[in-house]
Amino acid sequence: MRFGGYADLGGYADMPMMELWIVFLLIGGLLVTVEIAILQMAVGWVFALGLGGLIAGVVGYFVPDMPLSGFLAIMSGCFIGVFFILRAYRRRPEAGGDMSGPSQAVDPTCLGQIVDITQSVSSRNPGLVHWSGAQWTALATSDGQKEVMIKAGNQGRIIGARGNTLIIEPAQDH
Repeated sequence: MRFGGYADLGGYADMPMMELWIVFLLIGGLLVTVEIAILQMAVGWVFALGLGGLIAGVVGYFVPDMPLSGFLAIMSGCFIGVFFILRAYRRRPEAGGDMSGPSQAVDPTCLGQIVDITQSVSSRNPGLVHWSGAQWTALATSDGQKEVMIKAGNQGRIIGARGNTLIIEPAQDH
């Protein structure tokens, strides 16, 4: 059976199969659309896979009789390239990816929120806090000279984040 040609479909021998380049264009376009419209570039690998599919479809249009392995090789190569480009882009300091200090890309609504300390948190050793109905890993902010420690049972205030780790300071009494 040849992709893009006619297949032995048991009584439907005259029915043409869809060209592979069209399939890759459709799947790639759908994945890129889902990533941009629904996921809002939060995932990234869906966009990379979709862009790889689009590029494989365009190349397949200009290279007739390209085998399935050629489409998959082009799609995989594009996926890997775009994935690592997006990953490097997201680690830039202006994109909130600088891991040396609190991120400025934190949702502003969480800044200043009070958390309950469930496991002691220090500036050197992460602990656990309860915030927004879930347990979070947290680090205490450091004043540069000495280690800051917030014991379990106390409260802290969110001042930033590094990835999924909240950066907190001791909460002041109201």
